[in-house]
Amino acid sequence: MWPSLRSLGRTFGALGTLLMGSIFVLESSYAKSRPRVADVQSGLIYPLNVHGIVYITGKEQFHLHLLEFGAVICIVCFAFSVYLEMRRRKGESKIGTSLRRPH
Repeated sequence: MWPSLRSLGRTFGALGTLLMGSIFVLESSYAKSRPRVADVQSGLIYPLNVHGIVYITGKEQFHLHLLEFGAVICIVCFAFSVYLEMRRRKGESKIGTSLRRPH
């Protein structure tokens, strides 16, 4: 049996929020621990603008982009599930009013 649209929407919303929180924590960590000048020897050559430029590695940049992409997908799925749920409810209200007898 498929999960309800409401629980699916809540799951996407919670996961998107969790991913955005992870991005915030990760960027804050990078802002405190990464150099403000590129260091070619250690691979810290990719700029990241977190209230000023710091430099991260290619692997760190990839992971950050992966989290950002996942958050966007979850938020879009959340919005779409909310739209479908609202449409379903609107359809139910039309059905319910058409079945009532006029006075």
